Amino acid sequence: MGPGPHPNPSPNAGPHRAARAASWVRARLAAALDLALPPLCLACRRPVDAPGRLCPACWSEVDFIAAPQCESCGVPFAYDPGA
Repeated sequence: MGPGPHPNPSPNAGPHRAARAASWVRARLAAALDLALPPLCLACRRPVDAPGRLCPACWSEVDFIAAPQCESCGVPFAYDPGA
């Protein structure tokens, strides 16, 4: 009698294998999508390294909210109420 099939080492080995395969497929599809439709800057549409990002030129032009501002919602005040 020859060696038979090896028993499954863990009852969860099947789901883990399926999850790894699904992850591999998603990564390959994302790479193919990036080749077909490369990620672009949200402002000027230049190519960037990941979706939802700004290119360096557009990032340098961003004006961040500075004080004085509402501590609850972040809306800037037209004047400094503490002055």
